[in-house]
Amino acid sequence: MAKTPADDSETITNALRRANRALRATSTGKGLTAARLLVLQVLAEGEPLALRDIAERTQTDPSSASVIVGHLVEGGYIKSRRAEGDGRRVELALSPTGKAAIKKSGGKGGGSPLESALAAMDPKKRQKLASLLEELLAAVT
Repeated sequence: MAKTPADDSETITNALRRANRALRATSTGKGLTAARLLVLQVLAEGEPLALRDIAERTQTDPSSASVIVGHLVEGGYIKSRRAEGDGRRVELALSPTGKAAIKKSGGKGGGSPLESALAAMDPKKRQKLASLLEELLAAVT
């Protein structure tokens, strides 16, 4: 029997929920979710950044980036200071605890379960998946 669009919708919705739960559960210990680890990885790339820069580089809404950064500052992973020469600008940088968390996670650039799973996929299937997800999200947002 052929699946209906409603059947496909339920299957896709359930898959996206499972993926979301898996990504939220990704951690390096001490509550570092995938989103928090991504912010640490961006900061590990170099110089201190403003919140706006972190939001851009992580492709995250600034309000969401602010919440993530707040948790990381509270946890001691990021240090915050006023920029020299511009007291209005707040610069964010890794603390020693943040650097240790990056090291524990396997380095600067990734190694997340999602990245590992995608790396194991056939490149054409991976690109098709990305394209289809973008098409779906464009249609519903």
